[in-house]
Amino acid sequence: MTLDDVAKEPPNLVNTFFFRASGGVPPRQPFDTPEREKEYPEPSMFGLIPASGFFIRHARGIELTDLRIVNLKEDRRPTLVLDQARDIALNRVNADPPPGVPALVMLKAEDVAINGCAHLPGVHIQKAEHKEM
Repeated sequence: MTLDDVAKEPPNLVNTFFFRASGGVPPRQPFDTPEREKEYPEPSMFGLIPASGFFIRHARGIELTDLRIVNLKEDRRPTLVLDQARDIALNRVNADPPPGVPALVMLKAEDVAINGCAHLPGVHIQKAEHKEM
């Protein structure tokens, strides 16, 4: 899977049940995952997400520790995407993204601490509007 797949939302990869009222799954920018806050949460209601591992949006106080993320097939999406998330700690989170694919994308993220993660520097990021690492 790629970010291009996420943008195009191919019908063979997306559960179209939640998009039936709007006439089908519309194309979008890869990181513009739809907001559906008034509906009961169901993972397939957002279409394809832009992360191969974790897509964390509108969250605060998340800590991931001692985690290894492995994909059975090559996946060219970033491993982790933080979208409007704050107070995030990534401790010894290990993934092996393909060459040229970021392990982490932050969109309007604040207070992100990264420690001991493979493919990511140990750093504390106060604020990131859009940062790929």
